[in-house]
Amino acid sequence: MCTMIGKASDSLLVQTPAVVPGPCQPPRLQGRPRAREIQLRWGPPQVDGGSPITCYGLEMFQAETEEHREVYQGSDVECTVGSLLPGRTYNFRLRAANKAGFGPYSEKCEVTTAPGPPDQCKPPQVACRSAACAQVLWEVPVSNGADITEYRLEWGGVEGCMQISYCGPGLSCEMKGLLPATIYYCRVQAVNVAGAGPFSEVVACMTPASVPAVVTSLRGLSEDEVESPRYSPSTCLAISWEKPCDHGSEILGYSIDFGDKQPITVGKVQTYFIDGLQPDTTYRVRIQALNSLGAGPFSHTIKLKTKPLPPDPPRLECAAYSSQTLKLKWGEGTAKALTDTIQYHLQMEDKNGRFVSLYRGPCHTYKVQRLSESTSYKFCIQACNEAGEGPLSQEYVFTTPKSVPAALKAKLLVSLLPTCFRQNNEGEPWPWPPCDERLCLALPVRALVPVTAVCLGLFVVGVVGNVLTVLVIHGYHDMKTTTNLYLGSMAVSDLLILLGLPFDLYRLWRSRPWIFGQLLCRLSHYLSEGCTYCTILHITALTVERYLAICFPLKAKVVVTKRRVKAVIGILWAFAFLSASPFFFLVGVEQPDNHTDSRECKPTPQAMESGLLATMFWVTTSYFVLPVICLNVLYGFIGRELWGSNARLRGPNTVLREKGHRQTIKILAVVVLAFVICWLPFHIGRIIFINTRDTRTMLFSQYFNIFALQLFYLSASINPILYNLISKKYRAAAYKLLVPQRAAGRAFPAAKDAGGYTETSGSTRNEYATSF
Repeated sequence: MCTMIGKASDSLLVQTPAVVPGPCQPPRLQGRPRAREIQLRWGPPQVDGGSPITCYGLEMFQAETEEHREVYQGSDVECTVGSLLPGRTYNFRLRAANKAGFGPYSEKCEVTTAPGPPDQCKPPQVACRSAACAQVLWEVPVSNGADITEYRLEWGGVEGCMQISYCGPGLSCEMKGLLPATIYYCRVQAVNVAGAGPFSEVVACMTPASVPAVVTSLRGLSEDEVESPRYSPSTCLAISWEKPCDHGSEILGYSIDFGDKQPITVGKVQTYFIDGLQPDTTYRVRIQALNSLGAGPFSHTIKLKTKPLPPDPPRLECAAYSSQTLKLKWGEGTAKALTDTIQYHLQMEDKNGRFVSLYRGPCHTYKVQRLSESTSYKFCIQACNEAGEGPLSQEYVFTTPKSVPAALKAKLLVSLLPTCFRQNNEGEPWPWPPCDERLCLALPVRALVPVTAVCLGLFVVGVVGNVLTVLVIHGYHDMKTTTNLYLGSMAVSDLLILLGLPFDLYRLWRSRPWIFGQLLCRLSHYLSEGCTYCTILHITALTVERYLAICFPLKAKVVVTKRRVKAVIGILWAFAFLSASPFFFLVGVEQPDNHTDSRECKPTPQAMESGLLATMFWVTTSYFVLPVICLNVLYGFIGRELWGSNARLRGPNTVLREKGHRQTIKILAVVVLAFVICWLPFHIGRIIFINTRDTRTMLFSQYFNIFALQLFYLSASINPILYNLISKKYRAAAYKLLVPQRAAGRAFPAAKDAGGYTETSGSTRNEYATSF
C-alpha cells in the first residue's frame, strides 16, 4: 500500500502568557548607614516571568513592630530611605513587577542606622532647700543609639544670659551661694558620642526670703556732719551706714554693738550717734540689720575714739601796755605750746555790753590796739581743742594808762610801756604828770629846759655855719674843688636836717595834739631820714675820693673830675631819698579815740603790724654800720700810705713834712671818731627803745634818746666848725665873705689849684690829707 505524504503547512507562532517575575535578591546597603537615612541598591530578579521588569517595590518594617510600609516604588535599582530614627534596626524586602504584576518579595535585609544626639530633655525640676541653695533634677531622654555621656545645666539670673553651672553624668545638681528672694532660670541638655541634644525648656524658680544682707559702708561721722545740738564729741560717737539688701523681707531696724555694753536697737535710720560714752576712749563698733526673719550678719568692725573733754580756760594776764595798746598773755607761752592742738579764743566786751571775738588761734599772746587812754576794758578767754570749745573764763578788767609822749630821736618809735594797770592797780605809774591842756611832756621840765637850750644853740650855730659854708664854696672859684663840692652838698643836707629840729622840740614839750597837719608830719620824718642817709653817703663818698687821691694820686687826677663828682652827688641824693621813701607812708596823724586833743604824729598801726617799720629800722642801722666799716678800712689804708711815705721823704724839710703827715693821720682819726661818737648813740637808742619791756628801761631809754638827739644835731652843726679849725683857706674865704672891707687889704692864700691836685705825688698826698 502506498502512502503519499504532502507538503507541510506554515508554522504557527504561539506565545504563552507572561507570568509574574521571580523573587529578587535582598537589597544590599550602599555605603555606611547614617543616623537619619540609608542608601540601598539591588538587581533584577533571575526570572522575569516572560516580561520585562517594569517596576520595583521596596518595603520597610521595624524589627520590633509588624507594621509594613512601602518606602519606594519605581524602575530604579537604588533608593535613599530617609526620616529614619538614629540607632534603630530596620528590615527591607524587595519585589519586582512586569506586566503580569508583582512577583514575590525577596528575603529581608536588616539595616541599623547610625547613632544620633539624644532627644530634648524634659524640663528640669527645681526644689529650693534654703534661701541660698536649690536642688535641680532631670530625667534621662531618648539616647538615639548611643549611651548618654554627660548632662549640661545652664543657670542664671537673667533668662537670656545663663551660663553652664554643671557638666557631668548625674541626674541632679545642687546650686549654692544663691541670693534670697531672687528669680533664677535654668535648662538642661544631654550629650552622647554623636553630639549634644537640644536644651530643654527654660524653668524659672524663686529663692525664699531671708535675713538681711551684711551692712556696708559703716563709718564714723565728723563733728561738722552732725547737726544735733546734743552731740558732744567727748561723750558721743556718730556713725552712718548704707541700707543693705532686705532679701525679700522689709528691714525693721538695726542692732549696734559697740563693746561690752548691751547692743542698741534703732529703727529704720541710716545715721545714729551713741551717747553716754567715756571721753578719750576707743570703741569697736559694728552693726547688723533686722527683719521679720531675724538678724543679718554683722558688718565689719571700725575703731572710733571719743575726744578728750574741752580744756579749762587759761589765766589771762596783761604783759605790756601803753595808752592805746594792751598786750595780753595766757598759758605757758613756750615755743612747744605753739605746736599743741589747743586753740584759744579771746573776746572783748564792746560798747553794747556784748563780748566780740578778738583772736582765735594757737598763740599765747595778743596785742589789742587802737584803744582809748585811761579806759577800762573787759576780756574773757576760752580754750578749744578737737573736742570743742571749753567754758569761758571769768571776766578780766585791764585799764590803759594816760598817754605819755614818746622820746624824740628814737625817731618813728612809739613808747611801749610794758606794764599794765589792772583792776587791782598793779604796776608802776609814770613818774611825772600826764598831759594837760598846755603841756604833754616826754620828760620832766628840769630835764627839758637844758636840752632845749642846747638844741637851740646847735640850731643857730648849725644854720649859720652851713649857710656860710654853702655861700663860701659857691661864691669863690678857688673853693670849688672836688672835695669842697662834697662838703657844700653835705652842708645843704645838714641844713635840711636842722630844719626839722623845731618840730622835734615841739614834740618834746607837747606831743599831742599835732597841729601841723598830715603833710608836715610825713614830710618832716621823710626829710629827716632822707637827709640823714644823704649825709652818711656823702661822708663815705668823700672818704673814697680821699683814698684815691692819697693812695693813687696820678690815677685819681684822671678819674676824679668836677663833672663826675657833680654826677655822683646827684646820684647820692637820689639814692638816699629813694631809700627813705617808705618812711613817708609809715607815719601819719593818728587819732585813736576820735578826740581832737589825741592827734599824734607817729607810725601808723599798719606799719607796726606789718613789720615794715622794723625792717626800715634795720635799713637805717645798716646805713651806719656799713659806712663805719668802710671809713675804718679806707682811713686805715690812707694812714698806712702817709706813714709809709716817711721813708721816701728827702731834703731839708723832711722833719716838717714828717710832722705834717703825723698831724694828718691824727686829723683822720678824729674824723672817724667824731662820726662814730655822733651817730652811734642814735642807733643804740633806737635798739633800746624797740626792746623796752619795763618802766625802768623805758625811763633810761627816754633819757638816752634825748642825749642821742643832741649828738644827732651836733653832727649836723659841727662840720663848719671843723672846716674853720682845720682849713686856713676856708677861714680866709669866710672872713672875706663876712668882712669884705677888711679882707680886701689882706692877702688871700693862693694855692695852685688844678682840680685839687698838685704836681708831685708826695705833696698831693699832703694837700689832700689836710684839705678839710
